[in-house]
Amino acid sequence: MFTHATAVRLYHTDAAGRLFFGHAFFLAHDAFEAFAARAGLGIDRLLATACYLLPIVHAEADFANPMGVDDRVTVRMTCERVGESSFTLDYRIMDGEGREACRARIVHAAIDKATGGTVPVPDEVRAALEALRG
Repeated sequence: MFTHATAVRLYHTDAAGRLFFGHAFFLAHDAFEAFAARAGLGIDRLLATACYLLPIVHAEADFANPMGVDDRVTVRMTCERVGESSFTLDYRIMDGEGREACRARIVHAAIDKATGGTVPVPDEVRAALEALRG
């Protein structure tokens, strides 16, 4: 499991001051970027030098408790599955009291940067994800 502490910012919220549903994916993606950087797979390096991309091909979320401006949250990220050319990450966004406020699942595909066709999940990505699983 990888954990990422952050806070709900004003721009994450709707007119009622609660986390706008789509911005839960911002929080999840911030955790993914922090994980990738720690694993040596920084997004900047991947975009500049890697021959593959890891776009999101499916995302879903369920909400259990509201989150508002300045609420401290912890994003818990685990790898649910690593397939041939895709992987699924599970995110649990926990509020400051340790309650699950949101759960998200995001599926990434591995594609060739030049052609856009699917490719096997690169070994360096697979290794990082497998370490996240165990």
